[in-house]
Amino acid sequence: MKKYVGGLIAGVLTLTLVGVLFSSFTQHTFLCQVETMICLNEDGSYNIDDQSIVIAVETQNQKDWLQAQLAPYLENSNAIISIIVRESTSAFTFMNSTIDVAMVDKQAAGTLYPYLHRFDLEEVNPYFIHYASQHLDEINHDGVRFIPMSIDGPLFVMNTTLLEKLGFDIHDVDEYGRLNELSSFEAIMEASDRFRSSRPLINNRRLTSMFPLTLVEPWSLYTFFTMNGWHMYPTNDAYETGLDSPQFLEALELMQPILAHEWDLTGSKQRQWRYEQEFLNNTTPFAIKVPWLNLEAISKVTKQDYVVTIMPTINGLQPYTLAQVKGWVFKDSASPALRALVMEKLTSYNFTQLLLLEDNEAVMIDAQRLNEFKMSELQKQKILASQFTQSPPLLALPHYPSVLGFDFYTDGTLIPFLKQLQNQNISPDELQDQILQAYNRWVIERTYYENNTNP
Repeated sequence: MKKYVGGLIAGVLTLTLVGVLFSSFTQHTFLCQVETMICLNEDGSYNIDDQSIVIAVETQNQKDWLQAQLAPYLENSNAIISIIVRESTSAFTFMNSTIDVAMVDKQAAGTLYPYLHRFDLEEVNPYFIHYASQHLDEINHDGVRFIPMSIDGPLFVMNTTLLEKLGFDIHDVDEYGRLNELSSFEAIMEASDRFRSSRPLINNRRLTSMFPLTLVEPWSLYTFFTMNGWHMYPTNDAYETGLDSPQFLEALELMQPILAHEWDLTGSKQRQWRYEQEFLNNTTPFAIKVPWLNLEAISKVTKQDYVVTIMPTINGLQPYTLAQVKGWVFKDSASPALRALVMEKLTSYNFTQLLLLEDNEAVMIDAQRLNEFKMSELQKQKILASQFTQSPPLLALPHYPSVLGFDFYTDGTLIPFLKQLQNQNISPDELQDQILQAYNRWVIERTYYENNTNP
């Protein structure tokens, strides 16, 4: 078993029938599963009498659907089921309210870890767990406390209308929808150099970049560290960051030519965040799609066609993008039979279909099952792209469970170092040494802060 030293940020960081009791209650014969305390009626339905539960869903449509699904169970029962609509539920709200069930992001679930009910794998639709296993190592290592449902984060997007006008064959694509001509960063950089001396004029606008790479925001940059499989905390051990590994050095070496490439075709060396601006102005064919960018709405205005794909390869290797996973959590104190009933409904095919029709985030669906559901083409693209994602590790600093080690990265600490690599002012091995020193300083600063603010 993997070591989970330092703990999750929480601590911070068919059912097993062990015994059966028969009893009678309001003239109903039912059996109770001793280990789980879940009682069933003679017909096998959940006996929920004298139980109550509060469920937080994200939309009115979800509330209406769930109410309709649960109504038959309340017809001859005195159970109380309350369903409220909350666009998002924080860990603080979940813990300090009457809410028993909610959809939260994985980081919030990590914070709530000691208070969450642990389902056995056999109790949960295994599809949701197996498909998302790369996101669940830390939080579900000893049982299912977090049931993933959706995923979102920066994704690679291309303007196929613009690409066709630039002379590329937009119908010659690989299995992920990438243009075969431009499925690697090397090919995109080559096209960038080709257009530099004579920037094409398309619809009265000159091409400004093939891909407006910027070193501003850490989430969108993480992909460039992952092309050789590197991930921070690779062994789920809080003492092993992976920053001193040969694999991390190789990642720095692989990303250097991409960072050093002059992506700005205007000659002004623009390096500020401009993914949305250039993409919406139709002056770049490739960009990073941030979660709040609604491509379908934008397409109606710009009259351009957009496609979301996985990242281009680098040196023949496939990078991953950093993503936020959201899923259901259940308080351990929630009524057992109602908890099981609600979990069954919220992980059903029909609820998954409802999430797809709402079309907000990519739903956790195996690519092999896409044809079983109705969804938009963009939703299908996002789901395919989400196969190549990683979520932030939830390991806390040893002895400081309120401090996530991955905050070192998400705080933007590495960006000044990457700018040195971009300007070719430092070698990758020298940069690795500087990053290790920066990490040690960061740990000292954060632990000093914790020691002096949390007596």
